[in-house]
Amino acid sequence: MNTQSIGTKNFEELTLGEVIDIFLEEELLGKSAETYRWYTCRLGLFRKAFGATTKLSEITKKDLIAWWRGLEARTLEEPQTLTADSFHGYVRGPRRLFSWLYKNNKIPQDLIKYMVLPTLPERQRKGVHDDIVVKLIEATDGNLRDRAIMLFLESTGARRAGVASLKMQDLDLDAPEPYCRRTTVFEKGKRTRCVFMSKLALEALKEYLAVRNSTSQNVFVNNRPGCENNKLLPGAINQIIERYKKQLGITGTVSPHQWRHRFCRRMLKRRMPLSTVQQLAGHKSIQVTAMIYANLLVDELHDAYDDIYAPPDLIN
Repeated sequence: MNTQSIGTKNFEELTLGEVIDIFLEEELLGKSAETYRWYTCRLGLFRKAFGATTKLSEITKKDLIAWWRGLEARTLEEPQTLTADSFHGYVRGPRRLFSWLYKNNKIPQDLIKYMVLPTLPERQRKGVHDDIVVKLIEATDGNLRDRAIMLFLESTGARRAGVASLKMQDLDLDAPEPYCRRTTVFEKGKRTRCVFMSKLALEALKEYLAVRNSTSQNVFVNNRPGCENNKLLPGAINQIIERYKKQLGITGTVSPHQWRHRFCRRMLKRRMPLSTVQQLAGHKSIQVTAMIYANLLVDELHDAYDDIYAPPDLIN
């Protein structure tokens, strides 16, 4: 093992628990709170499996293979308690940890590099149905904040964190068209990007801000008494939508991310180029967009084929 020092301790002296703590502190610095929680949970399970006080130098490739096969067996024998998604996450977290250790010369080889990530079932990311979106927005009648949130979410395709962290200084609602409908959102930690809202969302924001009684720099604040200057947390966006969902008796998933899936899918169905959808969605690469959304349903592909295909002029 590499004996490079980390702080005042030699690497060989570090336990798995200590190494995971260093990874969370250094590698995830600046990442979103949600990403931090995800890795804390998955690596916490890995730490529990091998023991927090076990030295990293004591963990062998054979041990890791046995751990992987144990998870695989549980997935096959107890799919109710360990799903394919959970199995995938359990492996993905430690893979990121060992990759970080190797790339930073803290271990001589990446012991988990060739451990295959479990294959997840292919899913169609259709998103929330248009009729449900309309019903949810209409249900906000009388609540200007909730209406503005939903119309902004619907028209921008922003992540819930981007909606919750929207700042007053990033709005220019009195600028001429189309600049008044552009703003910057903060997503996935400190990553910023420009999003475009609809005219309806713009008017909803103006109506909300005209009656908003707050000095907060965050656009969307709590309505509860005594909390007017407190910004909404991303999870509050879920709670707002869930409240209207229950009020209307709607079943199924209507999370903010499903609104985002709907946004991207609608753009693709209307023949927007994949590269443009990638930029509007704020995906890091076009491969991400293609992997999630380009697998259109067979009926949609057939419609696109019939719209564009033209037979050759054959000589009878």
